[in-house]
Amino acid sequence: MAFSIVVDGHNFINDLERYGKKKEYIFKELSFPILHTIIQEKLKIEGLYSHPFIHTEFVSSDHGQIGSIKGQERDDLIKKLKHEKGVTVLEVPQHTANTNKQKGVDFTVFIRMMTLAKSPAQPHEIVLFASDTDYVPALKLMAEMGTHVVIVGFMKNVPVLNEGLVNESYLSLDLEQLLQQMEKVSDNKGTAPDAKKLRR
Repeated sequence: MAFSIVVDGHNFINDLERYGKKKEYIFKELSFPILHTIIQEKLKIEGLYSHPFIHTEFVSSDHGQIGSIKGQERDDLIKKLKHEKGVTVLEVPQHTANTNKQKGVDFTVFIRMMTLAKSPAQPHEIVLFASDTDYVPALKLMAEMGTHVVIVGFMKNVPVLNEGLVNESYLSLDLEQLLQQMEKVSDNKGTAPDAKKLRR
């Protein structure tokens, strides 16, 4: 068994910005490698430690804004993420100007969740970074398939993680708490911590 993280990129960056995290924070402080280790510790506390981390899939459209980040800054963000350990960027092709970019991303996130859940070689638990209510049916289907989905989002203030997502998930994690722990680790070490150091 293993767990992977799937991130609705536009949704995630939007949530960070609405929560008050500026572009400088996203480029300089946001670290998925540190978040990987913190989340693994959270899963261990919940009795899911037998599931090693595989990778993070960051899904976004292949052009246009990610949150408010656009143009060269968008390219720089994609480059940063591609160079982070354990992160894969999936850019969803948009063939016409009228295509609903977010619907394409939502569908790709759903397909990736289905693919991971049905993998015979490496059955998965899925950690989903999203606050979009469109994912409620997907979480319900994952639960019916016997796949645990852990939802990650802000639990208070704005934006608040949707109650439907929390209800249909196996476990919900507060993104605010994860970011605070990530910041402490980053300030203290500047590199991803090991599990023992996180428990202190």
